[in-house]
Amino acid sequence: MSALCVLLSLFLPGNQPLWDLFEAEHYQSTDVPLAGRRAIATVPAGASVVAQAMAAPHLSQRPRIYLLKPAAPDADVVIACTRLNPYPNTSVDDVRALIDERRRRGYRVTFEEAGWVVLQR
Repeated sequence: MSALCVLLSLFLPGNQPLWDLFEAEHYQSTDVPLAGRRAIATVPAGASVVAQAMAAPHLSQRPRIYLLKPAAPDADVVIACTRLNPYPNTSVDDVRALIDERRRRGYRVTFEEAGWVVLQR
């Protein structure tokens, strides 16, 4: 079935998003995921973490990990990205507000790049 879709995309006029699969740029990383890898690498192995849902799977080997939301407990590290899906929050502004609140409570910035921020207590 997928081969048929690719074949049809060769001949049908209009917007052909499957053509992107044949472009080298489609497979090149942007600054956001590259910075995300660097941000996650700064989190100490045994640290408890509060993170957005999209970063949580990459930190799942930590003993305690919580989702970044208003009721999240204090943790050693907070990691978030304002350029990606804000879930479990509803907007990027909510994520910024939670980061600002943690800063006011004494967390310090240890990493900030391409929308990513890592805070530590």
